[in-house]
Amino acid sequence: LEYTMNLIEMLAQLRVRRIMLPDTLGLLNPREVAHFVKLITSEFPDTHFDFHAHNDYDLSVANVLEAIYNGIGGIHTTVNGLG
Repeated sequence: LEYTMNLIEMLAQLRVRRIMLPDTLGLLNPREVAHFVKLITSEFPDTHFDFHAHNDYDLSVANVLEAIYNGIGGIHTTVNGLG
């Protein structure tokens, strides 16, 4: 978490337009997504964040909804594996 927050702080100072928060392995559950998105968006309120979920454990839809409900600015998604 400390590494991630430091990396986001550095990127925010560089005025990167969008920062993607990935769950590349699909390991997060909706409660974790809500916690991390709230933490990051409250710490960096002027930064645009996207969320990228994988569906390894059939949680991608729930995780994307939690990310949206908790302040994420954009999502990355696919339809039938294309996207």
